[in-house]
Amino acid sequence: MDAQMLPSLIVIWLTFAQSIHSECVNESVVALPVTEVVLSNEHTVRGVPISVGTPPTNISFLPEAVYNDTWIYNSTEDFCNWTTPAACFTLRGGLYDTNSSTATLKDDVQDAGADASDTERATGPNIWYNSWATDDLSFGEVKLTDYPLGMPGFDIFTPYNSPKDQAQIGLGSNSTFLTALKEAGKILSRSYSWWFGLVGAIADAQMDGLLAFGGYDTAKVTGNNYTKALAPSSMSCTSGMNVIVSDLVLNFPNGTDASIISPYSGLSSCIRPDFPGIFTFPWDPYYNSFEALTATTNIGREQGTGGYGGMLYWPGEVYFGDLTIEIDSFFKIRIPNELLVIHPSNIVDNGRTQYNDTVREVLLDPTVGVNKGDTSILGRHFFQAAYLLVNYDSDSFTIWQANATTESSLVSLGNECPDPGSKVAKNDTSGSNTAHSTSSSLPSATDEGTPDTSDDAIPENSSESNGISSEAIAGIAVAAAFVSGGLVVLAVLYILRRRKRQATLASADSSTQLTPANQSNGYDFSGQPPVYEPMSQEMQEMGGDAQAREMSADQKPIELSIQKSNASHRTTAYELGSP
Repeated sequence: MDAQMLPSLIVIWLTFAQSIHSECVNESVVALPVTEVVLSNEHTVRGVPISVGTPPTNISFLPEAVYNDTWIYNSTEDFCNWTTPAACFTLRGGLYDTNSSTATLKDDVQDAGADASDTERATGPNIWYNSWATDDLSFGEVKLTDYPLGMPGFDIFTPYNSPKDQAQIGLGSNSTFLTALKEAGKILSRSYSWWFGLVGAIADAQMDGLLAFGGYDTAKVTGNNYTKALAPSSMSCTSGMNVIVSDLVLNFPNGTDASIISPYSGLSSCIRPDFPGIFTFPWDPYYNSFEALTATTNIGREQGTGGYGGMLYWPGEVYFGDLTIEIDSFFKIRIPNELLVIHPSNIVDNGRTQYNDTVREVLLDPTVGVNKGDTSILGRHFFQAAYLLVNYDSDSFTIWQANATTESSLVSLGNECPDPGSKVAKNDTSGSNTAHSTSSSLPSATDEGTPDTSDDAIPENSSESNGISSEAIAGIAVAAAFVSGGLVVLAVLYILRRRKRQATLASADSSTQLTPANQSNGYDFSGQPPVYEPMSQEMQEMGGDAQAREMSADQKPIELSIQKSNASHRTTAYELGSP
């Protein structure tokens, strides 16, 4: 064996040994559905269901990529001066009443034990005016006691932030929520993954999504991944997830394609899973190009309560094709028309969400005026067709094409195994998403979930014997056998490599292998990915036990107001038909 081969073999052997070490047993991924959450007013709003306080109040939360704390609107200060109290209750995803709960009021953010960065008096997405309490949070099989809750002292909307209409789980780099889960032994890594689910215009384009903490769902991803290092938070991209949208391609029903961006340059963009809509980008020249290529003319911007701020068109005069978003000239996400074009929604005075069938909304948000030079945003509805993983332990984020399915196969991230003598909860799931968990520092397509056959946590006598337990001995024996076998395999591979040094190496499937962040602009060069359509497989409607959107067959559509009375709540008001 050549001496120069020894370092490579040592690295391979150490990687193999590390992979054995990272195969932990009975660790958890906390997975929650993104669904139509039923509130105490019996109306629904899409989000993540979490019960707050005792007696529990069901609140619909959304993840927030910038804030570090958890924010919830107080029932005494809902800041909805443009609509009714009933509509505001739905818009906020429910309201928190500290007087009817076990809440303990706190003097300030430090007294509550939360992260003070959200409240700093500095330029940026900061909540200067606020009040605090600690209370219990319950979700799935998890309960966090004396958890800090911030209550904003104003409607959370600044030039640096998206509209925060409902309660927010802060998942920034110093997230109190992720820290609490890790300290409680529920997750191994400070990571989260996000798929918004489907909220399309037809029944087959509606499906619950998933917000997972400590890992991700391999069943809901497909194709090669795009992995890149997180950048420091900045005014232009507060989430630190910077990408270049190199092209926007219109995929017409007749099979032809047309570029919106060519011959212009690509768009510096920021990934914001909390921001409504698919993509924000300058009206001139890009949205002008969109309307010219599609031969369409908008009739105004959607401004309904709880809406998404997209552009409105008459049903027969809207774009009927798909949209492919290309990142860094290689990675592509295709958004089918049923997710791009929807029926606009509006929360009416009685708190119900109603849909307008007389117009269509394209979930694109062209920026004009003072916002024209803003960094473009890939927002919440982009993650109908894409799946996001953020891992703060590795300072990286990963994107896949989403695989729209109700199946689930959770993989936890983290190299440290929990103390075998401690009780660690099983996978925490709720709704129809029930799965088992495996752990790997580098998850791959061959990772399989191992069913947890017990109904409780690890039995107390499972590792409390004196000396080395039988399970540990068995584990050592298995590990030794694997290591020995691995060395034999390495020797055989070395011989074959010398004999066939010039042969072409077979490519391996890396559809769910996390690509280390590198200097290649984040692209996984294991193979240029094809364009996948998340709707190409057979779709499934939401389970019968899920509360669907509230639009009955006999419900008459209503006309949306093009502008709210306080149009500045979401964006600058625009005149119909003009940029």
